[in-house]
Amino acid sequence: MIINISNISKKYGDFYALSNVSLEIEEGEFLAIVGASGSGKSTLLNIIGQIEKPSKGDILIGEVSTCDLSEKERAKLRNSTFGYIFQQFYLEPLYSLYKNIEIPLIIAGEKKAVRKDKILKALEMVGLNGKEKQISATLSGGEKQRAAIARALVTNPKIILADEPCGNLDSKNTEIVLEHLKQINKSGKTVLMVTHNMDDTSYADRVIKLVDGKIE
Repeated sequence: MIINISNISKKYGDFYALSNVSLEIEEGEFLAIVGASGSGKSTLLNIIGQIEKPSKGDILIGEVSTCDLSEKERAKLRNSTFGYIFQQFYLEPLYSLYKNIEIPLIIAGEKKAVRKDKILKALEMVGLNGKEKQISATLSGGEKQRAAIARALVTNPKIILADEPCGNLDSKNTEIVLEHLKQINKSGKTVLMVTHNMDDTSYADRVIKLVDGKIE
């Protein structure tokens, strides 16, 4: 087991986005988390990825209990363990593809020569080799999401967190992105994907459904 979620809740004011959620995720699993808007699925992903803290409960990442980690410790765990893919891509539009993918490596303190090798390999994995100098704003939606996948992969994380990765894509590019996620999973990485589209879940090993902050 790589992730063990024990009775976590997340409260915003008087509203519970999550309520007593428990879940075990195996290493190397491709898990899809589905639910309607407001069901708590993105909140759950953010808590797993140490972007947010639960109001109560605990999450074990490997053998590490995260409930009492300092912000510095959470940031270190976040940067060393997770790769993030978001619906909105979050690429710097005026940066080259190379420079966008370089950012997490700079944060990680990698040397310039090492960064170049890792960036080019990540681009090749998602079929964007030869486009490293292209300005991100000129990429198509599908290319931007593949660039986001390359950025998530470049630090060689154990766990990939994908929050509605196909939400802004047409059917052709959706299939391409999901195939990439499946190949990433087959390479040994754990993939957690949030989606509202049941069709996307056919690529996953297991599907859980959230309704009003609880696993149905």
